[in-house]
Amino acid sequence: MPPLIPIPARIGRYRVLGSLHATGLGEMLAGHDEKLDRPVAIKRLRIDLIASQERRQRLELEARLNARLSHSNQ
Repeated sequence: MPPLIPIPARIGRYRVLGSLHATGLGEMLAGHDEKLDRPVAIKRLRIDLIASQERRQRLELEARLNARLSHSNQ
């Protein structure tokens, strides 16, 4: 499996707090959304998968679906 690039301190508006776990497709990171002042999970794809338009579209669909979820503990 190709290595991931080093974890940056920030990704967009999110401050990266650290790695949660590696997955087959990449890595899950703990982060903080500074605009909305809330914790977030950030999913990073492996370098070799970033070039795949299909993988990026699937990741974006997953993000949209997860954004619709609501839970009473939020």
